[in-house]
Amino acid sequence: MTIEDKLLYKIFVDTEITSDELAILIASSIFGQVLRVGYTRSVTTSSIEIDVRRNDDYDEKKRYEFPNGFLYFRYYLEVYYKSEETTDLATDVVASILNKLWSHNIPAIASGDFTSELPHQGGYGSSLVPWVK
Repeated sequence: MTIEDKLLYKIFVDTEITSDELAILIASSIFGQVLRVGYTRSVTTSSIEIDVRRNDDYDEKKRYEFPNGFLYFRYYLEVYYKSEETTDLATDVVASILNKLWSHNIPAIASGDFTSELPHQGGYGSSLVPWVK
C-alpha cells in the first residue's frame, strides 16, 4: 500500500503566513520535522506525514462564507499515516494541530472519516473556532 492510500484527513487553513511558517507552526504542535521537497512543505514524525499545499480553489471572497467557505481557504494540509498505527494516533495529531492553529486565531477546518472524534467536530459549522475576518 502506498502512502497515498492512507490519507486520513484534510485540514483547510486560512492564514497569511507563508507555507514555510505554517509548516513550522504545525511541526511545533506535534514535535515533527519540516522537510522541503520541491514546492511542497512536509511535516513528518515516525508515523505521520503532513503535506502543506496551496489550495488551487482559493477564493478571496468565497472564503468568508460560513460554513462552507473553508473549501476556499488559502492552504490545505493532507494528513497521512506511515505505519500500521491506529487511526487514534492520527486523530490525536489532527486534534493537536487544530488546537494549535485555533490558539493562534487561525481558521482551520478538518475533513475526514473521524471528524466526530475531533474537537468541535473538526470545526465545521462551529462558531467557537476562528473564522476569516
